[in-house]
Amino acid sequence: MNYMSDKYHKQFVDTNVLVYAHDLSAGVKRERAKEIIAFLWQSGRGCLSIQVLQEFYVTVTRKVSRHSPVCTFCICCET
Repeated sequence: MNYMSDKYHKQFVDTNVLVYAHDLSAGVKRERAKEIIAFLWQSGRGCLSIQVLQEFYVTVTRKVSRHSPVCTFCICCET
């Protein structure tokens, strides 16, 4: 899969991508987010900010977890 046209630059991962990858009720969005994260992890081109990590934590511990089951980070990154 070609998620980026320039193979030498880092790709910033948004909070929503992380949340969808962990939300078991997100369906197609979850699968697509997992593909993107796996690609960026394997290629070493993904990057995160502290703000994104904070937003992710708040979302999965206060919002998503109340309404739907959430998988663990390890499951998301399995290839």
